[in-house]
Amino acid sequence: NLNVYPNPNGGSFTIEMDLESDKEATVTVVDSKGSEVYNKVIKGGQEHKLNVKVKNAESGMYIVTVKQGNEIMKLKTMIE
Repeated sequence: NLNVYPNPNGGSFTIEMDLESDKEATVTVVDSKGSEVYNKVIKGGQEHKLNVKVKNAESGMYIVTVKQGNEIMKLKTMIE
């Protein structure tokens, strides 16, 4: 369960997720050039609400990825 809002946004957005597994998860945000602009390791087995602010964000599509064990969830968000 993964949600990103607002979408589109101006470089500040919230990532909400409910991680059922107890394994740690890694949350990354990558820009359209493949550069990682955000990375955080979080605990599993609970709900999370991460407030992300991409510094000097360029307009374009960004991909939010949550990797927990072998499970990968991805969502796109647009920064204007």
